[in-house]
Amino acid sequence: DHSYSWYLQLRNLVWATSKHDVYMAQNNSVMHWSSLLQRGTEVLHVAGQVVPKQKTHGARTLSRVQISTMALKDNLMVAGGFRGELIFKV
Repeated sequence: DHSYSWYLQLRNLVWATSKHDVYMAQNNSVMHWSSLLQRGTEVLHVAGQVVPKQKTHGARTLSRVQISTMALKDNLMVAGGFRGELIFKV
């Protein structure tokens, strides 16, 4: 059933960190919606080149990441791409 598999994918693209804050991934960005402020803000944009701030083993420059999943906890956001990319943002 296609609608069921789409639901399983959608649950990884919307994340509520409180009753007032919701994060939504779409294509190449993650947006934060605040119900208190009644506005959205882009918090991650990966349509262009993504250059690591700190070089670690295996870190490389990415380009045009299409976000397929994300998770948020405290001040950490983790986003994954369709081609196996993994992006951490504090």
